[in-house]
Amino acid sequence: MKLFAFITAILGFAALRGAEFTSWSQTLPAGVLQIHQIDNPEQIGDIYIVITPDQKISLIDTGVVSTGETVLIPALEKRNITHIDQLIISHFHSDHAGGAVTLLADPKFTVGKIICTYPPENEIAPGEANSLRFYRTMKMMAARKNIPWIQVVAGDKISFGSGIIADVVGGATSKYGIKDHNGQSLVFKLIYKKFTMLFTGDCSFAQEKTMNSALLRADVLKSPHHGGAGSGSEKFVKDVAPAIVVATQPEWLARDPRGIRVEKMLKKLKIPYFRSWEYPDLVIFSDGTSFGLWQK
Repeated sequence: MKLFAFITAILGFAALRGAEFTSWSQTLPAGVLQIHQIDNPEQIGDIYIVITPDQKISLIDTGVVSTGETVLIPALEKRNITHIDQLIISHFHSDHAGGAVTLLADPKFTVGKIICTYPPENEIAPGEANSLRFYRTMKMMAARKNIPWIQVVAGDKISFGSGIIADVVGGATSKYGIKDHNGQSLVFKLIYKKFTMLFTGDCSFAQEKTMNSALLRADVLKSPHHGGAGSGSEKFVKDVAPAIVVATQPEWLARDPRGIRVEKMLKKLKIPYFRSWEYPDLVIFSDGTSFGLWQK
C-alpha cells in the first residue's frame, strides 16, 4: 500500500514525539484506542468515531444533514454501535452538526450526553443564523430525550474513559471579538498516556492566534477546516509539530487552491498527510506508548 511510502518520514519524527510510531498494521490490534476517520464522499463534513479500550464510544461531529442516512448511520451500524456515550460537536455549522439531527431522531440510537461550545445567543453574528437553528434544534431534541447538554470552554477537560482525557484549548468566547463560528470551534487535545491527538473543528487563522501554543503539541493533527480555507497556518502546524496530519476531505477540495495550499505546506514541512478521500475509513490506533495506522 502507498502508506508504506510514508513510514520512513514518520520514523524521522518519532524521536520528537510522545508516542512512537511503530508501523502500518495489516490488522487492527485488540485492546487499543481507536480513532476512526469517516470518509464523506463528495461532501465536506467531519465525522470521527473514538472507541476506547473499555469500549466507550465518542462521536466527534456528524457531517451534513444530507449524509446522515447515507454516511453517518451506516458508519455506526458497520461498527455495531447503537449507544454513543458522548456526542461532541465542534461547532454548529451544518457540515459538522447536520447529521446529529438524523442521529437524534433515530430510535435505534441512544446518546449519553452532548458536549459542545457556543457563544451566548445575544452574541450570534447575523450571518450565523443557520448555526443558531442547528443549535436550538439539537438542544430541543436533547431535552426531549433527557440527554445532558454540556458546554465547555478553554481550560476544561473532557473524559473519554480508560484514563483517556482531553484538554480543551479553544472554544467559544467573546474575549477576542471573533464572530464567525469556525473561529469559535471546540479545539481539544486527546491524551492517552504518551499519545496525543489535536482535534480542531474548523479553527480559523484568527482562532489559532488566541490559543496557547505551548498546549498544542501533539502526535496527530486533525487538519482544521478539512485541510481547506482560512485555517492551518504554517506557524500553527509547527506549534503542533505532528508526526502525521489527517483530514476529512473530499477529492474536489484537494484539487481546489485552498486544499493545494495545505498539501504544499505539509510537503514542505515533510509531514505525511492522510485525507479521507485517499484513505476511506482510516483508523489511528494507540496503546498509549506507540501508535499506528490501519485501513480495512
